[in-house]
Amino acid sequence: TGMTAEGYRGETLQEIFDDEQAVDVLDKYRTCVERKEIIEYEETLEHPSDTIEWQTKLTPVIENGTVTRIVGVARDITDRRGRERELERYREILAKAQTIANIGAWEANLRRDESWTTEQVNEIYGLPPEADIGIGEGIDYFHPDDRPIIEDAFEQAIEEGEPYDLELRVDGEDGERRWVRAQADPSLEDGETVRIRGTFQDITERKQRERELEQSRRRLRALFEQAP
Repeated sequence: TGMTAEGYRGETLQEIFDDEQAVDVLDKYRTCVERKEIIEYEETLEHPSDTIEWQTKLTPVIENGTVTRIVGVARDITDRRGRERELERYREILAKAQTIANIGAWEANLRRDESWTTEQVNEIYGLPPEADIGIGEGIDYFHPDDRPIIEDAFEQAIEEGEPYDLELRVDGEDGERRWVRAQADPSLEDGETVRIRGTFQDITERKQRERELEQSRRRLRALFEQAP
């Protein structure tokens, strides 16, 4: 606030804060006294040279059933809030990038037996965004002819820490067949795979263009072979 400790002692809230903020703070003090319970809140203070975000915790001191005073602890959380906002921006950018590139991310924590996927992965599987896919359950959606390939690759990632980069077919829950590029990068600790992170990209359109291009090449080759 730009004031020294001596500047606060003996002052009223109205003398420290502006009228509107003083009323708001006083209301929180009263709530703490009336409820006889800890009150936590966050507020924005206008510093002479900057804007500061504060987190305050008020604790009532009770003697013989009566609140005699309040002990407050406040801390500056400006930097933390700034990092949180920056992280949220990165998340939004990542989500947009995943949508544009039609690519999702996933992680399997082998020690905790937990898994996590982005909404884009669920969409490729033809599942709702909030669907929870367990470790290895996504393999069940692969085309029967491709399932042994991804099963072997996933097992090698766990047992040997081997990464993989495969292009396979997926039969989604929505009945759509898609081509996907499945990548995985295992993380090892003391020689043991503890986690696997990967990406999952829908490459159906690319595969379609490749098939069309190959068909055109075959027709052109046949035309040249038949021409005098």
